[in-house]
Amino acid sequence: MKRLTIASAVLASMTAMSAFAQDEVATEATTTDRDLTTANAALTNRFYISAMGSHTWEDKKRDTDDAWGGALTVGKQFSSFFSAEISAFLSEFHTDGTNDSLELIGLGVSGLVFPFSGPNSQNIYGIVGVHAGKAENHPGVGDGDYDTVLADAGIGFLYGPFSWLNQGALRLEARYRMDLHDDAGLGAGGEDEFGDTVVNLGVLIPIGAQAVPPPPPAPPPVVVVP
Repeated sequence: MKRLTIASAVLASMTAMSAFAQDEVATEATTTDRDLTTANAALTNRFYISAMGSHTWEDKKRDTDDAWGGALTVGKQFSSFFSAEISAFLSEFHTDGTNDSLELIGLGVSGLVFPFSGPNSQNIYGIVGVHAGKAENHPGVGDGDYDTVLADAGIGFLYGPFSWLNQGALRLEARYRMDLHDDAGLGAGGEDEFGDTVVNLGVLIPIGAQAVPPPPPAPPPVVVVP
């Protein structure tokens, strides 16, 4: 019940951001000071892929060591304020005294919010996400395998653009991820949830050509009065 409530709250916040993004698109259709051409230069209304390596500082209740892994996302910018992503990740936690490693896999959606306008401020974004997860070989009772819901939130930064990334950018982000497994007996202390800190570092590569702003309208003809 707890994990369902938190996951619903994350999805509700993403729905609210999407609705706000639609309002932004409608507003940007009639204004020129903050349209998609003034959004982050690495995006500008394009689909993109992002590949990142990750390091996880585990919840001590997991009774494991830190984890290394990776994440892959496919995203699309919908306004200068909002981008949506489908994402997958894998984190491998090392366990003491065994040859097995805890593998945590997630597949879900994330929303990126760019709260600041201006060409020098659109590199900073907030992020929230929810993923369906599966873990294998977790220390604790039983076989250590369980299904879970993973909810996370954090902040990120895009550094670029770079021509060798198709005007894409380097991507750095930090997330706090809740593993809402509701399975007592895992790890130390019989916790029914874990909280991990994840740092991702990689690249964001847009797909296709960068949008070009339309040329300014031609000046009106000069009427010569005899």
